[in-house]
Amino acid sequence: MEIETFKTQLKETIKKEFPGGILEQKIAEGVQKHSLNFREYISLNPLSNFAEWKFKLENSVNIETLNPGELLSIGIFLLALDELKPYE
Repeated sequence: MEIETFKTQLKETIKKEFPGGILEQKIAEGVQKHSLNFREYISLNPLSNFAEWKFKLENSVNIETLNPGELLSIGIFLLALDELKPYE
């Protein structure tokens, strides 16, 4: 499965299963964590950039897992990564 398809399906499922803004709250928390991690990554790898870092992260996760808890965590991780705007 492609990562974009995975994120879309998971986002729809989470919104149905967990109404009331829980998804948005978890994504916001993830964005804060990603922001800190990206700043640290760039300080250690000054010749790199956001696109390269994001690509590495997206390709490091196992979206083929069958564990529902892992799928939820991975999905929130990826959705938060999409929301991160490191240069704004």
